[in-house]
Amino acid sequence: MRPLPVLMALLITAPLSGCIDAGPNVATIGLFSEWQLPAGSPAPVPVHDCDALERILSERALEETDTFLDQSLEGIQPRWGWSGARIGGDILVPTTSFDTANRQATEVSAREAEVTGTNNQEAGVDEADVLKTDGEWTYVLRHGTLYILRSDHVGDITEHANITFNATYHSGQILLAPRDAADPSDDRLIVITHTYSDEDEEVYAHVRVFELLDRSDPSLAKEILIEGEHMGARLVDGHAYIVVHTWRNDLPLVTHAHPSHEDLEARGMDWQDYHGLEETEQREIRERLADEARLQNRRILEDATLDDHLPRVLEGRGSNDTTPRPIGGDGCRRFLATEDATGRSVSTILALDLTGGEIVDATTQTLGSRPIVYGALDALVLAAPSRDPWWFWDNKDIEEATDLQWF
Repeated sequence: MRPLPVLMALLITAPLSGCIDAGPNVATIGLFSEWQLPAGSPAPVPVHDCDALERILSERALEETDTFLDQSLEGIQPRWGWSGARIGGDILVPTTSFDTANRQATEVSAREAEVTGTNNQEAGVDEADVLKTDGEWTYVLRHGTLYILRSDHVGDITEHANITFNATYHSGQILLAPRDAADPSDDRLIVITHTYSDEDEEVYAHVRVFELLDRSDPSLAKEILIEGEHMGARLVDGHAYIVVHTWRNDLPLVTHAHPSHEDLEARGMDWQDYHGLEETEQREIRERLADEARLQNRRILEDATLDDHLPRVLEGRGSNDTTPRPIGGDGCRRFLATEDATGRSVSTILALDLTGGEIVDATTQTLGSRPIVYGALDALVLAAPSRDPWWFWDNKDIEEATDLQWF
């Protein structure tokens, strides 16, 4: 069995508007400090030490909450939104039985016929999609149900099996991994859906690998759940690479500097008293609250662990039974951070070696914004904004840039 390719990263920062000079951008929001936003070509930094990784994540969380507090003082309200597009939508699959009695079939073998595959960006790099086919067998993922269809001849199609998953969202994708072109029973199918966990109230990208020896009853060979949202997947030379993005908000960090009823009561005031104050007096109260919030955030982050920052990875055991994989240890040695970037969201790359009898997996994680996934024969590329979108609220002069990570 060949070992999984080692995922290493080369990062390049590409400007999207104008040129990036050698000096830093400055976000003058201002209660705590002027934020220095370095610009240039960030270098990938493997984080080999768990203590260093925990420190980086806590520093970025504090930086993020400080920025929110500063913006809150200026009356800037968060304008949350998604960058990029979510994967989803309907495809046409009959809801009745796949009856072929009225279809005009030809005598051409479906497996021998020339079929159209996914609209891949590069030859030899298969992209995950909602439909895969080899001509004879077609696999469709629709609304959390996998349909396995067979075509004996061109124009014929019958439903062979269907499997319904406990999928939270209707979005999902599949990859078809043939191991022996002459033996379709050797194929494997990767199904990626989203599952909501009632236990920790988080969404997971749910990755299942099926053996297709018996397509009427595919057997589950591998099951992994990664906290976050599936961003894309590629299949190259028998190796699948699945990218999941996570921004965790579990820590009870304070991000606003507006008084609550309890805050006013502690000062012997009510809302009528507060609104009767001059604007400068109201701001003094909000600034004191922001200082108190910052101290509270520091105390929370001092007690935080990697479990509070990093996405959970679970290994499925079937029948909804999962085992969490430990955070830290070897995982810290497979983590990359960029010195010049901001933000604390994490992209997890799950690599699956499908070439042998045993399916081997490995994960690599990197700090960065929500990515778009590209693939080539010799590289997996993640393209993500260098700055999280909240930096640009009321800071229109900050240069935009995109980090390109080659793995």
